[in-house]
Amino acid sequence: MNIRFEIEELGPIRNSVIDLNSFLLMCGDSQVGKSYVSFAVYYFFYIFKNPEIIKSTINESFDLIKIEKDLKENKEIKLQFDLSIIEEFYNKTVSRFIGNFVGDEDFRCKIKLTSLNNKNIEFRITQEKENEYIVCNEIAEANFSSIDFDYFIKNRFYTGILFLIESLLHISFISFKKIFILPPARGALMGLSFSTQKQLSNIGMYKEFIEDLEKILYPKFSPNIKDDEFLNELLVDLFGGEIKFRENNVYYKFKDSQIPITASASSIKELSPLFLILKNIELDNLSDLSILIEEPEAHLHPMLQRKVALLLSYLINQGGMLQITTHSDYFLNQINNVIKLHYLKQKSVEKFNEAINKLGINENCIFDPAKINAYYFKKNDDGFVSIEKLIIDEGGIPFTSFENIIDKMIQDTNYIDEMLDEIG
Repeated sequence: MNIRFEIEELGPIRNSVIDLNSFLLMCGDSQVGKSYVSFAVYYFFYIFKNPEIIKSTINESFDLIKIEKDLKENKEIKLQFDLSIIEEFYNKTVSRFIGNFVGDEDFRCKIKLTSLNNKNIEFRITQEKENEYIVCNEIAEANFSSIDFDYFIKNRFYTGILFLIESLLHISFISFKKIFILPPARGALMGLSFSTQKQLSNIGMYKEFIEDLEKILYPKFSPNIKDDEFLNELLVDLFGGEIKFRENNVYYKFKDSQIPITASASSIKELSPLFLILKNIELDNLSDLSILIEEPEAHLHPMLQRKVALLLSYLINQGGMLQITTHSDYFLNQINNVIKLHYLKQKSVEKFNEAINKLGINENCIFDPAKINAYYFKKNDDGFVSIEKLIIDEGGIPFTSFENIIDKMIQDTNYIDEMLDEIG
């Protein structure tokens, strides 16, 4: 099942299409609507993050009294749920969600989520014995024990259907278990008190980030149930230390030192939320994770940008999902190296092994390019923006706009050098 967003109007964007993939990469000039699109995609996940939304749509779709009657008579009944109901809910409410996210009550857009249309989930409810029920289909099965049928209908029935929806979409690579947003200027928030953070929480994207930050600073379990040694190696190499929380303050611990996060480098503050998510969130595996990251390169030295690219490539290779906006040719170049290495491995395992050993890139960071959709946001002569899907092949992701700017910089430098040489 392809998840498609048809955009008629979204900020400066007109008449464009975005197809969701494990790795969604968006590049282009500033103020061309990349963030708007990332928020529209995030909302798709957000709907499933909030069971009350799904519960209300499910309860409106079924005659619960009839279900109770039929189940008591037959012990097993067959039903179906039309996923287009969720699609309709998204299309009606996406404007309000993005407006809240950016702090603009008057925000309006025209976006259609179209892939769920005419998609039905057929399933059965079976009463195994008194107050024990199974909600299942050919894909998945959910077992529930309830104190009575009324409790099952009001508190468990929708949960079972939601489980089946997740199972259906998970076949198409999508998981809704843990989603996060890392908004612009997130590093600055890491150095603020919680009271100051709360004052910023009237803007939706920062409200989401702050609420998630509290969860990852105060994990209610023993983190890293399934410890990932290679992930830990990547994090240590990237951070050169760890992020710790003690006495209501966040600290950066490195070597034998420990300093408040407010005193750490901008790069550490910017990256620390990602570190905390990967270290402090209870995950069975990385495929349970989806993260929207605005400009992962922000405040990072080019070498760190390349390391972040490898870390994120590993997340994709392990089944995670990412929505990324970027302005960085360093970041894109490293992603392209990963893509080219994938093609190299297909042609010659011997040459591939030679290359990754030479470059110091672990094979676990090499993902299949079929998992990535890359888009360029192009400013048109009429002042509006169109989104172009970039063709990815052995040459990687084409980023002509960056190459043109680099060429212009080189030409300018050469011109100045020539003038200096003429003067002597």
